Amino acid sequence: MLSRKYYVMIAKVLASHISGVNHVRDGKVVLIARSLADEFEKDNPRFDRAEFYAAVGVPMIDHT
Repeated sequence: MLSRKYYVMIAKVLASHISGVNHVRDGKVVLIARSLADEFEKDNPRFDRAEFYAAVGVPMIDHT
């Protein structure tokens, strides 16, 4: 199980690579964030998807 510090580190790295990109319309960035969040949720039931999206800088999206 990953700890919070790793989720934060991954979000920072991802966010640094989308800086200046209109990520709201960039389906790849949203897809990457969604895919990572799906896996993190499986790994850790305490994972906070909304907090991760905010840290990455993508809007909260439906994950159902």
